[in-house]
Amino acid sequence: MVQKVVCKIEDKYQIVASDEKNHQIVMDIKKKFGGEESGFMPMPVMLAALGGCLSVDVKLILEKMRCPVESVVANINGNLDETVKPHAYGSVDVEVIVRGDIEQSKLEQALKLAEEKYCNVSIMFKKIFPINTSIKREE
Repeated sequence: MVQKVVCKIEDKYQIVASDEKNHQIVMDIKKKFGGEESGFMPMPVMLAALGGCLSVDVKLILEKMRCPVESVVANINGNLDETVKPHAYGSVDVEVIVRGDIEQSKLEQALKLAEEKYCNVSIMFKKIFPINTSIKREE
């Protein structure tokens, strides 16, 4: 199977990425490089893909465990390695916060399954840089 995305520069340096169903992500570059900062920078889109993939997989797994999930939020920090040019992520930290009456052991089990078995973004990115994950229940 091939997944296709088209990236088109629309206005100045604004990039609109579209998939085959015409879902779109707007990106831009920093003003100091001539952009307008009118959308995501391309590298944070990678972080969003990781956070989206992990959080939805955690939710799906917890629901299959019949856990009462009220909400899931993923906070992602990309740690830039500024010793290399161009800058790249040296590591990424992901904190998943789940609201619901769920035991910590089930949260940890769901996160482990998500990051090691189901979240293809996590599996792919771990080949490039370390991903440090944690999960907790929001009170």
